[in-house]
Amino acid sequence: MSKGFLRAWLLAAVLMLAACHHAAPGESAPPGGASPTEAAQLLVDRLKHDDFIGYWRQGLPADDFKTMQSDWALSRQMPSTLKPADRERMNAWLAQFDAPHAQSTLQAEWLPKLAGYQRQYADQLPMLMSVMQMVAGTAIDQSASLTTSEKAPLHDIVGAVGPWAAKAPWFDPAKARQGIAIAVATVQGLGIKDVQVLGSLDFDQAMIRYAAFFKGLKQLLALYGLDIDASLDSVHVSASPVDADHAQLKIDYVLLGHPMSITTTAVRIEQRWFVLNLIDTVHEAHQRLQASPADADSIGPAPTGTTGAAAVAASAATPASSASSHR
Repeated sequence: MSKGFLRAWLLAAVLMLAACHHAAPGESAPPGGASPTEAAQLLVDRLKHDDFIGYWRQGLPADDFKTMQSDWALSRQMPSTLKPADRERMNAWLAQFDAPHAQSTLQAEWLPKLAGYQRQYADQLPMLMSVMQMVAGTAIDQSASLTTSEKAPLHDIVGAVGPWAAKAPWFDPAKARQGIAIAVATVQGLGIKDVQVLGSLDFDQAMIRYAAFFKGLKQLLALYGLDIDASLDSVHVSASPVDADHAQLKIDYVLLGHPMSITTTAVRIEQRWFVLNLIDTVHEAHQRLQASPADADSIGPAPTGTTGAAAVAASAATPASSASSHR
């Protein structure tokens, strides 16, 4: 796993835990921020509005954003690596959510299963989640691509999410009904009946669908007690200047009742401020695309950390506005 991929996940965790009030979705705005804190806040605001197009447009220097779009189009021209059997299985899964009376049908199927899972696994769930928490912590510790400063906040997040997952009401039938309703509405809203279509979506079409998925995911998490919006409202962002073109950002927030803190770097490019990690991540993705076009479908994650074809969201950026020259 590349350092850029892991760093993008960390950056997504950082940026989803801050909020501010700027232009509403669809309004034009210059890329970057007028200050270091605004650079991060603009990105977070786009995520809070489920605006992935704005996330990239405002998060990258203009030339980088244009090249990212061009590289996206290039990556779409690569042959699909999806096996026919996998495609058939995924399409069958999608069809469940798009069938007539999908919500009631899925509820009738899954509620009895859920009751069975509760009888079989409820007592084991705390131990299972504890083991998963340990595995996640070990993976973070053993990662050669994460720095010590990047590992610490990830450990904090795992330490908060683990106990929540162990106690969340996963077997509550009322919540299951609501969760299925959210899932059905989310999948139907994507308008995708064949996963093969994902490989042909242009940049804007893909980002709109990833944003819809992210919105549904937030609703599901909130249903079971992980309220991302509550964490967004708890954020305080501050900046400490390093030099004329760099500043250290400190983001304080509350996640599941636990105070958290994380730091990242802002860089000034052509009189506008940007989050350096985001630029570094897309530059690395661009370099991998140029070096090995066949790997275009595994370049990096969307801002939200969604999987599959969303991984190409960070697949392009141009060295024209390279942050490395501003370090």
